Amino acid sequence: MKKLQNRKGFTLVELLIVLAIIGILVLVAVPRFAQTTEASKVRSLQANVRTIASAAGLYMADKNGTEPTTIQDLVDSNYLNDNLNDKPKDATYALANGTVTGQITLKKAITLADFPGVTDQTGNTPTTATAIQFAVKFA
Repeated sequence: MKKLQNRKGFTLVELLIVLAIIGILVLVAVPRFAQTTEASKVRSLQANVRTIASAAGLYMADKNGTEPTTIQDLVDSNYLNDNLNDKPKDATYALANGTVTGQITLKKAITLADFPGVTDQTGNTPTTATAIQFAVKFA
């Protein structure tokens, strides 16, 4: 048998080492990406609640202190766009007693310490939660 002199290419061991390194990188990156996605939903919820609260404040200033009863009042009076920018899926918003509240249920639990003012839907502030709310007073 003739021995190959100028062998080109990679050995099986070299390919397995590269695949193992890629696998480790994927194991590190995927959970971090999922956490970043959930965090962006919370930040979007916070921004939308603040936007609604600002619109409600302008509404009250123009209407001599009369509070809007629903978000639709703000839309109908052109204080708020009909579709909130970047509204997270499954997010809900409500106006009541001079407060705007936004709620969302996430697929993965987030650390609430990273989001000041965010609580779970019972109003408590546990370490982590999947069902959260954020409220801002406008009146």
